[in-house]
Amino acid sequence: MEEAVLSAVGIVGLVVAVAYMLARRLHVPIVVIYLLVGALAGPSLLGLVDPHELGEPFHITLELLVALIVFEGAFSIDVAYLRRVGRVVRNLLTVGLAITFLMATLLAGLTDVLPWRAAFMFGALVTVTGPTVIGPLVRSIRLNDHVRAVLLGEGVLIDPVGALVAIVVLDFTLSGLETSPLLWAPSRLLGGAALALVGFAIVRGVLWLNREPSSAETSLLLFGASIATFGLAERVLPGSGLTAVAVLGVSLAATKIPHAEDVRSFEDDLSRLMIGAVYVLAVATVDLALLRQLWPMGFLVVASLMVLVRPAVVHICAIRSDLTMRERTYIGLIGPRGIVAASLAAVAGEALGPDQAGPTLTALVFLTILLTVATQSTYAGPLADWLRVRAMKAVIAGAGRTARQLGTQLAAGGFDVVLADLDAQSVARARAAGLAAEIGDVTDMRFLAGLGADRAELAVGATDNDQSNLLFC
Repeated sequence: MEEAVLSAVGIVGLVVAVAYMLARRLHVPIVVIYLLVGALAGPSLLGLVDPHELGEPFHITLELLVALIVFEGAFSIDVAYLRRVGRVVRNLLTVGLAITFLMATLLAGLTDVLPWRAAFMFGALVTVTGPTVIGPLVRSIRLNDHVRAVLLGEGVLIDPVGALVAIVVLDFTLSGLETSPLLWAPSRLLGGAALALVGFAIVRGVLWLNREPSSAETSLLLFGASIATFGLAERVLPGSGLTAVAVLGVSLAATKIPHAEDVRSFEDDLSRLMIGAVYVLAVATVDLALLRQLWPMGFLVVASLMVLVRPAVVHICAIRSDLTMRERTYIGLIGPRGIVAASLAAVAGEALGPDQAGPTLTALVFLTILLTVATQSTYAGPLADWLRVRAMKAVIAGAGRTARQLGTQLAAGGFDVVLADLDAQSVARARAAGLAAEIGDVTDMRFLAGLGADRAELAVGATDNDQSNLLFC
C-alpha cells in the first residue's frame, strides 16, 4: 500500500504543477487535463495509480477532499445575487433534480446501456452539476448576475442534495434500506444544516475573541472549521457532511468575515490541488476498454441529457421567474458534471461490482463528465455573446453613499459593478453592502485596466453631494 500511496501522491503533485500551464497553452478546460491524466495513469494504461491498492484511505480521502471543495465553492457564492434568483435555484434543487433523475434513469435503462439497478444509480449521480467546472467558466466569461447566480448557486447547493440521493439509491440497490428514505434523507439535510450552525457559531465566537485576526489566521480558522464540521457531521449523522459544509460556507459568505477576499484567494489556490487529486483518483478507477463499448448508445444517452433533458428542466424550473428567455436558454445549455459525480461514481462502481455493471456505470459517468465539460466549455463563450447574457461592466469613481446607491441600482439592472476609491473605509462599506470595490486611483490608467475599465460599457464618477458625472460610455 505504501508504494501505491507514494505513486498516487507523486502523480497528483505532477498534475497540479503542470496542468494549469498546459490548459492555458492548449486552450482546453483544466478538468479535461485532469481526466486525461487520470485515465492515462490508471490501471487500464500505465498503472501508476491503482485505487484498489489504496484501500479504505482512498474513500476517506475522496470524501474529505470533496467536502473541502464544496465548502470553498459555497463560501465563494455571492449571497446578494443568490437571493434574486432564489426561486429558480430552489426549483432546480427539487423539481429539477427529480426530473433529471427520472429521465437519466429511463435513458440509461431503456437503451440497455445499463441494467435497471445501475441505471437508477446513474440517474442519481448525474443530477449534480459541479462548482469546480461552473466557477472557472463563470469567472472567465463574465456572465450577468442572474445567470451567474443561478449557475453558481445550483452548482454548489445541489452537490450535497444529489450526494444524498446517490447514497440512498446505492443503499437500496445493494441491500435495501433499513430505514425509510423518506426519513433518512431529510434527517441528513436538516441534521447537516443544524450541525453547520454549530460550526458557524464557533467561527463567530473565535472572531469575537480575536477581532483583528490576520489574513493567515482567518484562512486557517475557516479551513479548520470546515474540516471539523464535516467530521462532526459524519460522526453524528453519517451522510450529512456535504450538507453541513455547504450550509456553513453559504452562512459565512452572507456575513462579514475579516480578510474574506484573501481567504477566498487562498482557498482557490488550495482547491486547485484538491480538485486535481479528486479527478485523478476518481478517473483512475475507470476501465477505458468499456468506453469503446458505450458507442453509440452511451454517447446518445449523454447527448440527450445535454440537449433535451437539461434545457427542459431549466425552462420548467424558471416558470414565473425574472429570467429572460435568453437567460433560460443559456442556463439550459450549460450544465457540466463535475467532482461530486466523479468521486461518487468511483465509490458506487466499486460497490456494485462487475455483477451489477459497476465498471460500466463508472465509465458512463466518466463519459458524461468528459463530454459535458469539453463541449460546453468550448461553446460557453460564443453562446454568451450570441444570447447577449454577458455582464455589462460599470466602473464607478468613488465608494461614498451616492456611489453605493448608484452601484446598487446598476447591479440590479444587470451591470457588473466595480467601485474604486482611495478611502479604505468607504471601500469597506461598499463591500459590506455586497458591491465589488477596490482601493485605487481612478486617474491611474493601469489601475483602471486592472479593473477591466478598458472593456467597460459605462464608467461614472459619483460624489456624496448627489452629483454624478459621466466619464465615458
